[in-house]
Amino acid sequence: PKMTPNVKRLLILALPAAITGGITQINQLIGTAIASAQDSAVSSLAYADRIYQLPLGVVGVAVAIVLLPELSRALKSGNLTEAANLQNRSVEFTLFLTLPAAAAMLVMSEPIVGLVYERGAFAANNSTPIVAAILAIFGLGLPAFVLIKAFTPGYFAREDTRTPMIFAAISVAVNITTALTLFPQMGAPGIAVASAVAGWVNALMLLGVLIRRGHWGRDVPLMRRIPRLVLSAAVMGAALYFAEHWFAAQLASGSPLVVKATTLLALVAGGALLYFVTAFATGGADFGMIRRNVRRKGSPPVSEPNDSGSVDKH
Repeated sequence: PKMTPNVKRLLILALPAAITGGITQINQLIGTAIASAQDSAVSSLAYADRIYQLPLGVVGVAVAIVLLPELSRALKSGNLTEAANLQNRSVEFTLFLTLPAAAAMLVMSEPIVGLVYERGAFAANNSTPIVAAILAIFGLGLPAFVLIKAFTPGYFAREDTRTPMIFAAISVAVNITTALTLFPQMGAPGIAVASAVAGWVNALMLLGVLIRRGHWGRDVPLMRRIPRLVLSAAVMGAALYFAEHWFAAQLASGSPLVVKATTLLALVAGGALLYFVTAFATGGADFGMIRRNVRRKGSPPVSEPNDSGSVDKH
């Protein structure tokens, strides 16, 4: 191997990108270190994090992997309109998938934790309420951490890996300060709050600088869809809240595992169906949005009208 200028440039860009990509793990490590001062706090955070990582990994990582190369190609070709459209449509689809997951984690955290973990010593120690509280708080931060993965390619595609690294460092400082402040009063849930706050701070800084630099313009379809998707997720969350209380006996700790699993899966499926129906009925989503994003993951570029009447090239 030879150290060429291109290799040097790659290393200069890669190091900040690696630090930025590991921000979730860094915050998790900090939270674990602070939580070690209290019995069972570390294990409670770990139990909740295992469930939380599923939607974060599936949606967030997939969006980042798909968006970065397409965004880079659009910028290299000088197609700034297409680059902006790619970013907006990716955020749109990210929120479409993430908001219902966040609502379910917030409302159904206790039945989810009970189904996944509640047996043996876990049940005997009555750990479900504390782990469920942490999972619910993680749900509030889930959209932020997924949006970070959608916003970051807007910097990386322009070969700016330093700015996201700086924002990641600021979010770590926010996480440490908030965790140290809340942990003595709230215990392990305080660390979850700190993580969620740090995530939103990071996401908002990334978005704010993209807008200030002119790399993110106002998009009418996106602005129209976001409140409708939030409304759809809220409707789903409210329905799940009342359904959970209605089927409390089937979801209780002493209920057979098969009954508990069947009931929870039925409620989640019903909630998802309600969310999709509401989102499509209110205009928060449409088949064109889904088709564009699914096609983007495995098909050659095509031209297709978007919601504002312009042409999308995928």
